[in-house]
Amino acid sequence: MGDASGIQSPLSFGGFGALTRHLGRVGGAICNALDTGCLHRDDLGLINAYQPNLSAAWMFQKAMSMKMGSTPDPVFVNRLLATNFQVMNDMGYRTIKPFLQDVVRLDGLAGSLARSFVADPTYMPQIVATVGLPELVEWLGHVGNMALYTALDAVVTPVIGPFVDRSDNPREKFRWQRRMEAWKFGCGADYVLPESNEIDLSLE
Repeated sequence: MGDASGIQSPLSFGGFGALTRHLGRVGGAICNALDTGCLHRDDLGLINAYQPNLSAAWMFQKAMSMKMGSTPDPVFVNRLLATNFQVMNDMGYRTIKPFLQDVVRLDGLAGSLARSFVADPTYMPQIVATVGLPELVEWLGHVGNMALYTALDAVVTPVIGPFVDRSDNPREKFRWQRRMEAWKFGCGADYVLPESNEIDLSLE
């Protein structure tokens, strides 16, 4: 059900579980659309808007899939997963917990990629060859948009939010509310880190 919704990546084990973080946003937006009459397809399209962190998550799937006719390295995927999960575990609970709950955030993504490169620099050319240069460039665009959405949510939303709430134009208010939600969810800023003990994924 979660995977079929198109909101969350079917990469994860828990498409349905990850979808639950969107229930309040989607349910509230649908009720808002009905109450205000914002039922044009352009209005409704804002409810399930582009989220760069979900698009960036597809790179993980791409890196673990083999092209037709290729000869896969039998240890490639295991090596990729072992390196990345060990790096995230070393970075701590605040990095690995969101990722395990299917939330990709810029701080965790950038930090884990940089440390993975340091931990296993000779592996990067093989990853690029597996993914493909055009796909890698596209992915970098999604990561750039994650940075943009992070800045918009942190800087712009607090400034314009009060003005949007006081707006007398229902359609403009609806659209700006959806945009601000897209910024928040598109960079993972909606995620609230649960209180818990450290997760130990040590591979030793």
